[in-house]
Formats: sequence, C-alpha cells, structure tokens
Amino acid sequence: MLKWLRALIAIAPLCAASASLGCQVSAQAPATGPMRVALLVDTSEAAAPAISQLRTGLAAFIDALPPEHEIVLVSTGRRVQVRVPPTTDRKKLLAGANGLLSDGGATPLADALLEVNERFMKKADHPAFVIVTGDGPDSSVRTDDKMFNGFLQTLQTKLIPAHAIVLKYKGNGMAEAIATLVVRASSGRLLSMSDGKALPEKLKALAELIAQGQ
Repeated sequence: MLKWLRALIAIAPLCAASASLGCQVSAQAPATGPMRVALLVDTSEAAAPAISQLRTGLAAFIDALPPEHEIVLVSTGRRVQVRVPPTTDRKKLLAGANGLLSDGGATPLADALLEVNERFMKKADHPAFVIVTGDGPDSSVRTDDKMFNGFLQTLQTKLIPAHAIVLKYKGNGMAEAIATLVVRASSGRLLSMSDGKALPEKLKALAELIAQGQ
C-alpha cells in the first residue's frame, strides 16, 4: 500500500485542512439534476470513540440533503458493507445510520471506494462521494496503484466531487492519506477534527453545500 500511495501523493495541490468546510481544492461542475451520493463511514477501531456522534452526524446529513438526491450508505469497518443501497428513502437511510456499530480492526477504505464506484457510481448521472474516516491503518487487499490511480483520474477529469472528514485520534494513518488523495484529485472539501463532537453540525453543513452544488 505504501508504494502506490507514495507514487500518487503529488497528484494535485493540497488545500490545508481546517476546522471549517471552506477548504475547497478546485471548482466543480454544478449538478443539473438529482445526485447519487456515496456516503462511506469508518466503523473501524480508529473511529470507535466517535461512533455515537457518527450516527447522529449521518442522520443530520441525511435530513439536510434534499429528498430528490439518492444516498448509498456504506460502512468500512473490518470489511466493506453496503448498509443501504442507493435510495431516496430517508427512513431506510436513517435506520441504517442509527444501526451502525463499531466493527473494530482496520478500515479497507481504498477497496471500499473502488467497489462502491464500480457497483453504484459509474453509471450515475451526477455522482458524489462523502468519506467520514478515522486516521488509522488501511486494510485494503484488492487495490493496486493502477486501479486507484484510474479512480483518482476519473474524479479529476470528470470533476466529480469527493469530500472527506477525518477524525484524528491516532495521527497520520493510511486512511487519512487515502482520503486526502481523493479530495486532492476531486473538487471537494477536506476537514480534519480532533474529536466527533462537531460531526452533526459539519455533516449537516456539508449536505447543504452539496445540495447547492458547492
């Protein structure tokens, strides 16, 4: 993993993470119709201290995103789990978010991004990615440099927004590096937080910005 990560680290200028949602890497093409948002949530050991705030924050995001937009809810604990397939049904999404528990272990974030993109996002008219992750290790086993670089290039060339919120409990882990690369390659926002207390507020604000095409 380190080999291909080092090879990709300079793909785009880095906008320094801050305590607001104003850190945007590049301009994005505003959506002209309903979006499909892939919401990837870390339920590994690294994010365990914030699991309660994660559930509350996801509910705030789901409630704030206008109802015409689809969401696919995916957890990235010990393994990739599609909790709720793409839907506009907010009751199903809220039930899925409220049922999340910590899975322990490391997060297969890189594998999750490629799997979700292949299964749900490639044919979507207006895709967007939202990553909420801890800063622990990544356990991906199916991803290599060619595959991940192709994914990053797709984000970049098609101006697909990808946003990330990183919960910094451990310090500069692989999951944080992967999330940062994804934001660098896309037109999204990067936020770093020392704990999960502000997750509901920040995820609500992010949903509103996505709805506005920002």
